[in-house]
Amino acid sequence: MTKVTITYEQLDSKRACEDGLELFKETFPKGISVTSEEELVAIAKKFSKKFAIGWASENLLSGNYYDKYLEVKQPDYDKYLEVEQPAYDKYLEVKQPAWKEYLEVIQQANDKYLEVRHPAWKEYLEVIQPAYDKYLEVRQPAYDKYLEVRAIVFTKLYYEQESAK
Repeated sequence: MTKVTITYEQLDSKRACEDGLELFKETFPKGISVTSEEELVAIAKKFSKKFAIGWASENLLSGNYYDKYLEVKQPDYDKYLEVEQPAYDKYLEVKQPAWKEYLEVIQQANDKYLEVRHPAWKEYLEVIQPAYDKYLEVRQPAYDKYLEVRAIVFTKLYYEQESAK
């Protein structure tokens, strides 16, 4: 009798995402441990919508097993696409004109906002500019000194490091 396990630690070592790890720990606090394929299939069926099976297949199946997974799942994926694509196309028929209308409405609102914003911004800049100029004038000598000291410290340490090689 073969015992097959999937553990939190195993998933973590394969760099599973935090959400997936948390979900696994909540759902299977002791991990998964089965002795038959049927048991594991029953778990897979029950939780197929909750867990990232695509991630699991890429990270837990190796070599030929992963190739076989891709081969076996493909026909069902193709059937899914046959249903999904026409449904998505119908969704886009509704979404695209609604999105266009939304953009037109917000553009009108944005135009009104810009009419008010530009003069207000210009006035704001006129008020703060003298204070900003004074700030630059006062801080500049200290900043220049800081830049000089920083450059000296770096060059001395770099010289020391390279000389020690």
